[in-house]
Amino acid sequence: MAPSRNAFSRAVFFLALVASGFGVAAREASPLTAGPLRRSWQPLVRSRHALTAVKSAARDVQAAVRPSTEQLITRIKGGAKQASAFTTLPPIILAAATTGALMYPIDLLRALKMTSVASGAGNVGIGKLVAEFRAAHGLKGFLTQGLGPELTKSTLSRSLKFFCYPVAHRFITGGKSPSEGTMMTKACAGVIATIPETLMILPLEVAKLALQLDKQGVYSNSARAVMGHLLTQRGPSALFIGLIAVQLRQAAWTATYFATVSSCTDACTKGLTKIGMSEDSPATSSLASFLGGYGAGVLGVCVNNPPDVVRSVVQKNVLGSIVGQSGDKFPGGLAGIWTATSDIVSRRGVGGLYAGFTFKSMHLGGSGALMNFLLPLYKKMLRV
Repeated sequence: MAPSRNAFSRAVFFLALVASGFGVAAREASPLTAGPLRRSWQPLVRSRHALTAVKSAARDVQAAVRPSTEQLITRIKGGAKQASAFTTLPPIILAAATTGALMYPIDLLRALKMTSVASGAGNVGIGKLVAEFRAAHGLKGFLTQGLGPELTKSTLSRSLKFFCYPVAHRFITGGKSPSEGTMMTKACAGVIATIPETLMILPLEVAKLALQLDKQGVYSNSARAVMGHLLTQRGPSALFIGLIAVQLRQAAWTATYFATVSSCTDACTKGLTKIGMSEDSPATSSLASFLGGYGAGVLGVCVNNPPDVVRSVVQKNVLGSIVGQSGDKFPGGLAGIWTATSDIVSRRGVGGLYAGFTFKSMHLGGSGALMNFLLPLYKKMLRV
């Protein structure tokens, strides 16, 4: 817009000079011609003053328009940076669903290993657990048993987590994005993001665990049947078995993951460049995102494995009688957590709180890697 305003100003100024020249010529003409000239060019002489006024008005318009234009550009740039949080939902949901589907077999092995801690049979090998599961559900059970609730739960869980995290971070920092935050603000935002996540996913997690423990096929692999039976027998609270333990588990992993994932990704980028990969290469960026996400996910497992083992024990003991497993009445809440923790440590030592660490690292490390890799990819594809 600046070039067009300058051109207009120059044109107005030129016309004003021309009109001024005609006026001077009229005044300096001979007496014989002065009168006729004045009469002939008097309209142009008068128009000189009008054009001067127009020029002054044009300058005023320029002064008024320029700030408005700059403000508009600033608003446009600001709008691009601060787009609605809901525009990020489609790529988040796609990344979460893809991750949930790819990680389900590993999640099943993790669940089998961790729920075995609740039995008094000692450290049961994963081979025996897999054989028992196959005998009960067949080979297809590794891909279908509890798949519906697990895929729904994991997609909902990751979608809520990754959607609420930047919103929570802006809330606690006065509008700063996670990229501008510290490890502490990122961790705090991660903890806050898990509150709605836990409340939404827990009924589905209870249903999934019940189906994985249902060796007799009582519920025909139906999450709806399990949840209906729980509501009938125990009321709505049965859908939230292990709430506190699940909240602790989710908060521990999420806070650690978001606090460290950017640092892990940067470290991987530097490492890849040292072995000869180009820092600006898309391959380097993608591989660093995957490895960095995996590293941050494993760090999260180091913190959240104990509450997850305790959660598994609490839920298995409470659900045991419902799905045909042995299990007496077991306290819930903080009392249940303390009882389960004491029982595990007394029977297996502190190491018992890290049962299933390998499979859990594969599961949550892989989940963190896939989300850190897929989310930017889907955002680029959807132009978000």
